[in-house]
Amino acid sequence: MGQVAEITEPTPKDGRAKTADLHLPEPPRLLRPARAAGVLPERVLVVRCRPQTCEAFEERLSRHVAAAVPVTAHRVHGLIDEILVELR
Repeated sequence: MGQVAEITEPTPKDGRAKTADLHLPEPPRLLRPARAAGVLPERVLVVRCRPQTCEAFEERLSRHVAAAVPVTAHRVHGLIDEILVELR
């Protein structure tokens, strides 16, 4: 997991590269606005899925992503359990 960069005054040239872009969903980039607003928690866990291809848009999950949903849900439940143990 990458680090979320500190916010500095962007120049017009690099301003776009330092802001959130849903076409380039890198967690550190997407979390920059939260850091800038002072609401980024100390710890952030991100679960994400990358499409196998972006050639065609469909309104349903691909076969591979659909198969990964139960596995991912199980892992997310495991992460929640780990966090709850840490909080005790």
